Amino acid sequence: QDQHLPGTPTEAPLATSTPSIPYTGGTSAPTATGVESDPTTKYPAGPPLETSVGESPTESSSSPPIEPPFEPPTQDIVTETMKPTTAIPSVSQVNFFAMGGRFDGEGLEALPGQLQTLPNIDGNTILFHLGDWNSPYATSCVEESYSSNVEVYRQSSIPVYFVPGDNEYNDCPNPDQALSFWYDYILGFETKYWPSPTWNISRQTPDFPENFAFLQGKVLFVGINLVGGIVHDQNEWSVRQSANLAWINDRVSTFRGRFNTVVVVAHADPDIDINDNFFGSFYTMVQEYNENVIFMHRNLGIDTWKALPGYNGISNLDILVVEGSLWPPMWVQIDTLTGNYTIDQGSWYQDFLATGQVTSPP
Repeated sequence: QDQHLPGTPTEAPLATSTPSIPYTGGTSAPTATGVESDPTTKYPAGPPLETSVGESPTESSSSPPIEPPFEPPTQDIVTETMKPTTAIPSVSQVNFFAMGGRFDGEGLEALPGQLQTLPNIDGNTILFHLGDWNSPYATSCVEESYSSNVEVYRQSSIPVYFVPGDNEYNDCPNPDQALSFWYDYILGFETKYWPSPTWNISRQTPDFPENFAFLQGKVLFVGINLVGGIVHDQNEWSVRQSANLAWINDRVSTFRGRFNTVVVVAHADPDIDINDNFFGSFYTMVQEYNENVIFMHRNLGIDTWKALPGYNGISNLDILVVEGSLWPPMWVQIDTLTGNYTIDQGSWYQDFLATGQVTSPP
């Protein structure tokens, strides 16, 4: 059954894109000391480069800690390079899926099989998980809960990119240990069980390797560690939020002229007060961008999936709310020629099972 809400458009046009121009806004873009790698010029053909947390195939240098207030600071950016294995599609649409939350009982039993059936629409389709697949109350965030999650999501027919949620990190009984498990089992998950992508994946190493970015067609994807829940250390919270702002701004500055839409994937809802400092600065940054920006997050409470165009009165900012613990994932299709996009977290999957085809926009 189509779970689309009355009055919620399945097609939400963003503001018309304007040609990309050099960044001249008032918020200074951070300087990257790492170099964005081009596998056709810098790295010869060969096996994919393997990196561990805090390591990178490019140069790495230390940088001083980021301090509040929330001005995107200058910090080192180091790029990890992945070897292309397939051709980049020439179509103008970019397709991807997004989901979040935890599955239990029959839902959990069915999930591996459902993940195996996800369609690779254009040869480069991926799945984002926006966090909360764990439960501090049900599992106490023990190591087995992380290894079990790996066994479920490795069944996916398409690569899965994770961002942290508070239920597998800061709301756990031992947040430091939980984040260590997340690094051990989830970091770089998208390349552990699937062929390397056609794009380079960069990470904010060494301090925040869970933050990633890559360019697919004319869409820039940026993943950040933005959670809700318990604030154990206000300084850590502030430093991490500043690092998130720096990462977004740096990636936009680095790739400017090569994309017309930015998709930021994160866990936390903009309405959570403990993240007001992040979103206040984020809104200012977005207004100075010439590109369209989509911010995706897992739903808060009983909130249902939907699009919120022109969020907070900002014409080039849309919020996409992904409903957690719900199958199917949200299907998002972006037309990079027009800047418009469509979403569906309702009927598309049943239609696909019935016809065996995904032939039209959601």
